[in-house]
Amino acid sequence: MTRMSAKQVSFLPLILSLVLPAAAGGSADENVAQAGDVAAARRNGQPASDADPVEIEPRMSHARRGESRNLCDLIQQADLVFRGVVQTIEYKLSDPAGLEQTRVPYTFVTFRVLDVVHGQAPGDTLTLRFIGGLNEERMSYLASSIAPQFDIGDEDLLLVQGNGQRMSPLVGKRSGRLRIIDGQVYTETGRAVHLSENCELEIGAQHRLPDVMLTTVAGGMMFLHRTFGARALDGPSDAVWADALVAEAKQLATGVATDRVFASAAIDQPLAGPDMTPAPPPALPPAAANETTVPPAPIRSQNGVKLPRNR
Repeated sequence: MTRMSAKQVSFLPLILSLVLPAAAGGSADENVAQAGDVAAARRNGQPASDADPVEIEPRMSHARRGESRNLCDLIQQADLVFRGVVQTIEYKLSDPAGLEQTRVPYTFVTFRVLDVVHGQAPGDTLTLRFIGGLNEERMSYLASSIAPQFDIGDEDLLLVQGNGQRMSPLVGKRSGRLRIIDGQVYTETGRAVHLSENCELEIGAQHRLPDVMLTTVAGGMMFLHRTFGARALDGPSDAVWADALVAEAKQLATGVATDRVFASAAIDQPLAGPDMTPAPPPALPPAAANETTVPPAPIRSQNGVKLPRNR
């Protein structure tokens, strides 16, 4: 188990490059692939200066500029909606479950709760559990396309669902994380979020934000680097202000039932990994199983001219 805090010193300088390419009309965004779609990269313990950076490209669907999501629908799906700041990040491998079962790293992210929009927080802090993270035993990092990448000090608005039960405990996987950077709201990949009059969250242009571009792992043991497309912006953003979005979300949440129970994740509890046993091949239907393959008739030729097969 590895714990990362703001005061922890740097360890072996490894670099891991997380590449999320931007298409012409839009970049990889928070609509993501199915659960369990993960990509792993390893540096074999080599310092960054000894080899080229490892690149990861998790498979995911692509959200385009102009896409919108209804904020009320998102709140209704959530067990808890809160605004918080990342306080600590810890990693733990899943418990052994047989010789052929791979031990999978999980990331436990503890937030200091700044404000509760919907539901009931268990206290001033809470912990969310995500699949993926650092495997210190093998010096590798498992990057999941369904889980965000967090850093100490990140501020977010989070819509939580199924914490401790799902691979990513957020509504819509990474969609349930709204970054708050310099008081404005962005998606996981740095796209500006706008709030329309009918409470739709509209996805705007992507911005090259330092907090989005680089994530530090374990106090500098690894770095995750995100690349941007040519259309990403460097200038001022027109993203909605976080205070305005939180106020609107609170108003919408007043009519939503709060009977769902949120439970904080505990890193000292037993941790079972996902079942990665390959599914058996589909069984052939009885008719197909009894069919015999008839080889095609040979091609006849006469004086060097091929004749059609007999029908």
